[in-house]
Amino acid sequence: MSSWRIRLLAPPFPLFRLGILFLLGIPGTISNVSAQNLALGALLSKKEYTRAGQTLAKHPQLSASDLRSLISLAPKNIQKVDQGFKQALLQKKHRPFTLPEKRVLNLLKGLLQRAQHQIKASLQTLTPLFGFRPWTGPLANPLGSMAIELSRRGNSSGLPILRKISLLWRGQAFASANLALALRLLGKYSKSDHLYQQAAQESRRAPWLLNNWGLCREAMGDLEGALRLFLEGARRAEENKGGKLSGDAATCQTNAALLLEKRRRDGDLARAIALLKHAVHLTPNRIRPRYYLHIFRIERSGEEQ
Repeated sequence: MSSWRIRLLAPPFPLFRLGILFLLGIPGTISNVSAQNLALGALLSKKEYTRAGQTLAKHPQLSASDLRSLISLAPKNIQKVDQGFKQALLQKKHRPFTLPEKRVLNLLKGLLQRAQHQIKASLQTLTPLFGFRPWTGPLANPLGSMAIELSRRGNSSGLPILRKISLLWRGQAFASANLALALRLLGKYSKSDHLYQQAAQESRRAPWLLNNWGLCREAMGDLEGALRLFLEGARRAEENKGGKLSGDAATCQTNAALLLEKRRRDGDLARAIALLKHAVHLTPNRIRPRYYLHIFRIERSGEEQ
């Protein structure tokens, strides 16, 4: 189950303000910026990455959709865009870089750092660009993912950007849940638990959220509370029409089974095996429930001898 769930929703930006900004003289008109975006998007789709960088240098007005395309590129292709952009800028060496050019330079630098797994450096480079409204939505996903990865490593430097995301997307379950996940990874269980409770209301108790909340409760030592959350998540996932959440159901059932095996009351091992059997039935290609089902069956046969 994915730990980072985010929808690229554009934060509030009244349309009338866009009109005012153009009237105030932002470089480029609506028509030539639109043409530039079309040209850049076409070059990216054709995989002409060096030319895309050169085009971007001529008109450094990057749209949100083109930024999403850049973010999704393989490292070697981001490098080609960066090289094309810098080559074109060198032809303008007799004047200082404009603010849009500096912004794109930093963007490409941060994306390259991310591609090279320099997570902390990339976060530091890209975070200032998060305040640039047209790029806020597309950058939320990679910034949030890197912030959580740093939390996995015991580094709390990603918490400020997660808090910014939770404020911009107030009332959205993914924002509260991702901040809660980072806090849980850092061992701040009480704060994490509070945010999971909030996210549960925002998500209408979605199965993926209940599973993650259960992991927090288990880390806090509340095994009974965690078990209730895992089982509720499995039930809600299976109630979903069309079987679209079978993976979520299997994850909740597997975590419930592991908790039961840890608790070890009478009948817990048999109940855990039953849950794992059902998880394997729902997701026959998943290794995790099949593995633990095999281990628990061996354990039970040892007890019976």
